[in-house]
Amino acid sequence: MKRFYLCLLLMIFIVQLIVAEVSLSGKVEIGLTAVPAFPYNQSRFNTPLNKDNYQGIQDLMPVTDFLAKLSGQDEATDFSVWLAVKPYYLGQALLAASTGPGADADAQTAAVGESLPLLGFKINTIAVLRANIGWFISDFLVLRIGRQSMLTGYGYGWNPIDFFNPLKDPYDPDLELRGVDALTAQFYLGNVFAMKLAGIYRTEGLTGGIDFGDLQAGAEITASLPGMEVKATGFFDHDQSEGEDSYVPALGLGIKADIGGAGIYGEGSLLKGSRYNFPTTPTVDYSRKKEWLFTGLLGIEYTFETEISATLEYFYNGEGFDLDDRRLYREGLNFYNSSGVPPTDYLLMYRPGYFARHYLLLNLYLPLYDLNTDIQLACLYSPDSWVLNVLPLITFNVSGSFSIDLGYVGLFSLKSDQEDEARLSPIKHMLKLLVRYDY
Repeated sequence: MKRFYLCLLLMIFIVQLIVAEVSLSGKVEIGLTAVPAFPYNQSRFNTPLNKDNYQGIQDLMPVTDFLAKLSGQDEATDFSVWLAVKPYYLGQALLAASTGPGADADAQTAAVGESLPLLGFKINTIAVLRANIGWFISDFLVLRIGRQSMLTGYGYGWNPIDFFNPLKDPYDPDLELRGVDALTAQFYLGNVFAMKLAGIYRTEGLTGGIDFGDLQAGAEITASLPGMEVKATGFFDHDQSEGEDSYVPALGLGIKADIGGAGIYGEGSLLKGSRYNFPTTPTVDYSRKKEWLFTGLLGIEYTFETEISATLEYFYNGEGFDLDDRRLYREGLNFYNSSGVPPTDYLLMYRPGYFARHYLLLNLYLPLYDLNTDIQLACLYSPDSWVLNVLPLITFNVSGSFSIDLGYVGLFSLKSDQEDEARLSPIKHMLKLLVRYDY
């Protein structure tokens, strides 16, 4: 595996040297996260989502991340390839495949536990985040094929009108780097209107191809008006039956305007059913909703004369759980934990930042140029589940390419009997030290 990485890096540098129009950039991150938990005992990470610490959470966990961006362009075409080295948690995958009620699952789980010390709990793999080729047919039409970014919307923490990419995650900014496999045609109608049409293909399971019935379609129209921009998006997914997968037909509308130096924006979407499961009984039943659901976002961003940048957002999550849903979910976790470990489908219903119905996000950013330091504070609060998440981050810019991050993540329950994210999460506090080099 190490030889493979060395050969890959060597190939990238050779291509850059041979082809003058090709540019190489990226980042290398090396760091450490600490997960303090008190009282310090064997059950410190045990929660209904992590029975007997089956996820393998440890007090100290190393972080290694490598991202390489290769791009090139001539008069009529361009290409872009983004490669990342990411850890693949083999242990969690094997345990998830072996869990469930019954004696057979218990025996499989025990066998996996005995094998992991020999196999290794994780392996590093090459992830292709983007790989696409663009063709500039004219000043008004661009065709692009391959894995590409289709990120849209105005939100900082959430993007309700983005139906194409993986959901934006306030806890994982790198998630949006991964592109979507698609063929897109982008039309420019003067300086006012732009339209993008997309045919999207997603492989299912472990297959190497797709069926025609699994193809998806998307569209985005942008109108750039004086002091205002408007986006309309649409997504179509043809299913033989409703609720069979995590993609549903959807319509979205977003608006952003500059008023008195402040950026004010909003997004709203209508989904024909939910993309995620809901608990339906106190035991093990769950399903996706089939009725129309509304999700919306309101936000404002402003930079003060003190150079503090502030962003405030309200997010209504039509696919979130109310208190009754969260209580049903907790009862279901208790049922599964009584005879084994909850199956993966049930665990995936827990989605930090999307678990409840209502969220407020405040993000403050202050650059201290004299000290070559940036200070950022993000607070995420859910008014209906009474959970508070605090995420301060300090970045020391040692040089133009070299920086050091010191960060903290804290989850706090402000009211009992809410079955909120903090009470379910096995990690309540996390400290991060990250050294980054950009090239």
